[in-house]
Amino acid sequence: LTLDLNSNFFTKLEKNWFHCMPKLKTLTFVSNQIQEIDEGAFHYLERLENVDLSRNKIINIAKNTFQKNKNIRTIDLSHNHLHHIKGLFSNLHQLSEIFLAENNILEITDDAFQNAMALTVLNLE
Repeated sequence: LTLDLNSNFFTKLEKNWFHCMPKLKTLTFVSNQIQEIDEGAFHYLERLENVDLSRNKIINIAKNTFQKNKNIRTIDLSHNHLHHIKGLFSNLHQLSEIFLAENNILEITDDAFQNAMALTVLNLE
């Protein structure tokens, strides 16, 4: 099940938006105006495997944003304005691909990828 909300004018992803979509596997918000993601925005999406938030205006993402998404395999945050990556991808055992190209990353903490054992692609171009 896929939800494609590309090329709209979303500026924020709110906490309870996806509570009625527990079977969602792919979520795309490419080329919006997203600046903020509420903590827990993806908590109801326990089957989520792919999320594409590329080409937005995201500056910061809370450390536990994806922690309930144990099946997540691909996260694309490329072409945003991220400065710090602090534990964001830790303990995501199925995560195999992370795209962070074209950001303004200043810091990646030691725990950023802790226990992300399946990680095979990390794009920081």
